[in-house]
Amino acid sequence: MFEQLVFAKLYFDYGGLIVARDDDRPVGFAHAGFGPDEQGDRLSTELGVTCVVIVRPDCPQADVAAGLLERCEQYLRGRGRRSSTAAESGR
Repeated sequence: MFEQLVFAKLYFDYGGLIVARDDDRPVGFAHAGFGPDEQGDRLSTELGVTCVVIVRPDCPQADVAAGLLERCEQYLRGRGRRSSTAAESGR
């Protein structure tokens, strides 16, 4: 079901799916992506968003979550995101 509703979308970019691992064991993941342009007919990389961050309860959650968020921000900036979030601007 997840593959059909998420991965199968033409606009889904696997680069925005960030997985945190402790050795080979997954301990969390985050997903960052972009929304439509003003006409709504294609993606715009001007404004990006981190949609979800999930971390296992049996790991250092704050550290893993912070690392995932940082990787999402790197991904979004690398794809051309221009707008800053309130968190980045210190608000």
